[in-house]
Amino acid sequence: MPMSRRPFLAGLLAAVTAGLLCAAPAFAETVTFKISTQYPDGTRVVNRIKEAGADIEKRTNGAVKLKIYAGGVQGDDATVLRKIRTGQLHGALTQGGAVAQFYKDIQVYNVPLAFRSFEEVDYVRARMDGQMKEELEKAGWVSFGLVEGGFAYILSNAPVATVAELRQQKVWSPANDPASE
Repeated sequence: MPMSRRPFLAGLLAAVTAGLLCAAPAFAETVTFKISTQYPDGTRVVNRIKEAGADIEKRTNGAVKLKIYAGGVQGDDATVLRKIRTGQLHGALTQGGAVAQFYKDIQVYNVPLAFRSFEEVDYVRARMDGQMKEELEKAGWVSFGLVEGGFAYILSNAPVATVAELRQQKVWSPANDPASE
């Protein structure tokens, strides 16, 4: 099955579950892993992480729990990364731009109009995801997997047919995200 058609977060959740299940017997008491995300509560990704957390808790007889902080309640990406470094949080589900300071080429997946189809995305990801994870690890960050968010779409309340018309619009893009800018 192509990468883009796999159940959302299946690989990530399996890796987290397997890792935590292996470690669970070593815990003397309940351990809660605190995970932050900018994704709003109630979205598919947050719901799947919560489902994984319930599964992990069940499989470890309550020894391991996940606490999900959704909707940016822990702050912006820079704040969340700082909180991970200081031990206030254990991880984050974040956009590529958040970790681009550690490996700038991770932004290749975010370049607008770089891919024409999911087949192209799957082809490139099959050859590059491993390198992306390795480079992040060299910079001191562990990735449990890269999640595909789909194609970006430009939305406007005024018709935009040319680049010149687009330049006349006020455009929002994530902070510190040169690829989007």
